[in-house]
Parts: sequence; structure tokens; C-alpha cells
Amino acid sequence: MNADTISASSHGVGPSEAKQRVRAVVDDWHDRLVNISHDLWDHPELAYAEHHASSLLCDVLEQAGISVERGAFGLETAFVARVGDRTGPNIVICCEYDALPVIGHACGHNVIASMGVGAGIAAASVALELGGTVTILGTPAEEGGGGKIKLLAAGAFDEILPARAAASRADGEAMGRSFYPPEIVPREVAGSTGMGYVSHVVPAAHSVVEICPIGVACHTAEFADWARS
Repeated sequence: MNADTISASSHGVGPSEAKQRVRAVVDDWHDRLVNISHDLWDHPELAYAEHHASSLLCDVLEQAGISVERGAFGLETAFVARVGDRTGPNIVICCEYDALPVIGHACGHNVIASMGVGAGIAAASVALELGGTVTILGTPAEEGGGGKIKLLAAGAFDEILPARAAASRADGEAMGRSFYPPEIVPREVAGSTGMGYVSHVVPAAHSVVEICPIGVACHTAEFADWARS
């Protein structure tokens, strides 16, 4: 089964209404998601030591009424939350939240995690009516340690369509920033430690937004400053 076979209207809500409801949830959560991003930026943690980040994101999901399994798939700082009826596709939204030594969130994982949680909460609001499952997966150790590789081996990506991880990508208009042109992405935006391998095994979308002006390199202190803005 692929995403095109989902009939929203047969489950009681049409695609247009579903989009409107999802956007309304995002709007409602906007300020809280920005605060989450800033909180994560203020508390950078290295691979497999993301205790504050993992706990914060789990707390947020639970506050939204979504049950969360903490320490999922044998990784202490991983988590998984699922909403849906398991009758259709299982779409996984990955949240990355580890930082880099010394320079902190110079890959924008504070933004990625906040966006992922927000997208998951919004999608979960219509999951039951649309049919299928939304899985929100907390993926530690993206900046070394191969967190997604361990999650893949543990079965976290079984029976999914597709895995989606925001790679420093958000609503460009809402952030006042533009999207990277598609022709730039393959040349200048490389796959990261975990997703770079996992995307060869599972169907995945690793989308990108311009957090800072073109020319500011990822994994630099200047990029980290923009990730907090």
C-alpha cells in the first residue's frame, strides 16, 4: 500500500479539511515549539547523552495526549510514540536532538527536534480519521555513534512509509527564510551519520530548509548562532 491509496473521505474527513486542521494545530503550538527549540539550544548534549532533550520532547508529547515509550529499542535516550489504527501506512517522523562538542547545536538539531514533535502532534490530530499510523521517533546520536543505524537494526523502521526527518527544514515563510533550491541539495547538503545510511534501506525523505544565509557552513559556531535565532 502506498500513500496515494489512503482515502481520507472514507474515514470521515477529506484531505482539504485534514490539511486545515493540521495547520490549525501547528498555529496553536507555534510559540511552544519555538520555546522548545530555544530550550534545546540552551542545553546542548552529545550523542547518547541527550537526557534533557529526550525527556523534554517526551513530556511535550505526553502533554499533547500522546503516549510515549521512553528508552525505546534499547537506547536510553531514544523514544517512540504512535497514533493511529494500524490499518494503513505507518509514516515515521524522526526527531534528532544531539549537539556537537564545543559549538553546540551547529547542525540545527534543536530546530529539527521541535519541528518533528510539532509535525507529529499535528499529524496525530487526524491520524485516526485518515487511517494509518503516525510514529514519532526520537533518534539519538546523529552526530556520531550511528543512532539511526542501531534503531534500524532494532526494528524501529519496520513496516513504515516513509521515514521523514527534517534536516534543518521548516516552513520558510513562517521563519522568514527561504528554502534551499532543489539543485543545491545533492551538491551541498550531505546525508548525516545516521540518515545517510538508513535512507538507503528504508524509504525516506530528508528535507532541508535554509536556517541561515547561504555561505554559512553547517557545523560552525556561526551556524549555531543562527539556529538559536
